Amino acid sequence: IIPILIQNGMFMDAVQYSAVSRNLAIGNGSFWNLQFDLYNIHDLSAFSEQPPLAFGIQSLFFNLIGDTIYTERIYTFICFLITGLLISKIWTIQFHKQQNIKQYSWVPFLIWITLPIVFWSFRNNMLENTMGIFVLLSAIFMLKALQGKNIYLNILIASIFIFCATLTKGLPGLFTLSIPLLYYFIFNQFSFIKTFIISFLMVLIVTTCYLIMFLTFKESIQFYQSYFIDRTLSRIGGEINNEGTFFVIFALLQQLLIPILILIFTKFSSRNIKSFDFSFLNKEGIFFLLVGLTGILPIMITPVQKQFYMTPALPFIAIGFSFLLIMQFQLLIEKLTLSKNSYKIFQLLTILVLSTTLIFSILNFGKVSRDEKYISDAEFISKHIDNEKIIGATNTVYYNWVMHSYLIRNYKIYPDFKNTHEYYLTDKRYDSKVENDFPIVPSTMHFFNLYQEKN
Repeated sequence: IIPILIQNGMFMDAVQYSAVSRNLAIGNGSFWNLQFDLYNIHDLSAFSEQPPLAFGIQSLFFNLIGDTIYTERIYTFICFLITGLLISKIWTIQFHKQQNIKQYSWVPFLIWITLPIVFWSFRNNMLENTMGIFVLLSAIFMLKALQGKNIYLNILIASIFIFCATLTKGLPGLFTLSIPLLYYFIFNQFSFIKTFIISFLMVLIVTTCYLIMFLTFKESIQFYQSYFIDRTLSRIGGEINNEGTFFVIFALLQQLLIPILILIFTKFSSRNIKSFDFSFLNKEGIFFLLVGLTGILPIMITPVQKQFYMTPALPFIAIGFSFLLIMQFQLLIEKLTLSKNSYKIFQLLTILVLSTTLIFSILNFGKVSRDEKYISDAEFISKHIDNEKIIGATNTVYYNWVMHSYLIRNYKIYPDFKNTHEYYLTDKRYDSKVENDFPIVPSTMHFFNLYQEKN
């Protein structure tokens, strides 16, 4: 993660989210009136692409660290570390009475980080990184409640974290509400009535949180009207999924290639072991896999399907795989006999790998990992418009969200396709005509031409 994360360049959505958070930190907009650009993508008064909580949290980092490209990178890396700790915490909660297995809490973390979309997501400032933390926290307190520990208090805390997850990414944040019902069907440790009561209480608490929010912050009502009506419902009606119904299934199988191979290997290696009963562990594994799937399968019915939408649910998939293979994995580790010299060699190799990664990261510091030409063009523009913050632009430039996002995030330059300004930007690949006959600014830009009004 780190060698890529420290370089300039991120996925377009990540750059947009960084710009919105930075704008909030410097007073351009408010928690319920987020601002991205002059027209907030869809000619709206506020940026309502996503709920505001992650932007609010990240804006605090901009206030603490300052406006550098590394602020969002520090934030997303902290999210990565917290997520890893919470994954291990869930493991220790499930195995709190089995110390010999509890010590392997690093196994689900190791499996989780092998999933390609996980390290891709944490190389970018995706909202799923923040939502995943709230989802895991809700699961932790829910599991404690289901184990009979401070039931009502833990249900309350779990429900508040579910509320926070929805305030980060909307309806996908609700998927851990499935945990009580799945727990009942898999383990059957208490009655269906108790399961229903727990589920009902959680839905009631989440609903109450929203009612309190709407009553306390009147502006939140307008935000959610815009979010659901102008953004969500219009997307459902207007966008068509071109990936295919089973895209999510195939994408998930691709992500799980390494864990599946590990599971096959450990099963094959342990094929002669007959003395262990794996039924309890298989139940645990199936339970967590199902929890993860409740956060993934609903993506199949959405009009837009992206692999990174799965990120918040993948920790549960990793934990599920770990439960399925841990006994065999434990036996394989116990069979390993390392001499003193072999262990020293292993330590040296580990230090070598970590040192190489550190050196590689230092060498990459300040470089560009993606969109190098766009970043270069944006830098050129920033050097030639003095203190101008709004520039004229063609529709083509305005709707080029990659360039548009870098201009705003890195230089606070806002393209405007509706009004005339001193400077005017066109895309040399697609725009053939320049309005107002502005003289061109000589440049070495890759994709764009910059024009300046005659004095």
